[in-house]
Amino acid sequence: MFMRGEIMCFRPAAVSLDFDCPKCGAKVPLDATTCPECGAT
Repeated sequence: MFMRGEIMCFRPAAVSLDFDCPKCGAKVPLDATTCPECGAT
């Protein structure tokens, strides 16, 4: 049971460690310097 004024914090079930390439849309690992599909930086 929550008390009045208590703040609830939600976090995603899975943390994504990649992002979408702005040129081709492929998934790129967060630590990559270039896209493995198209070579974009």
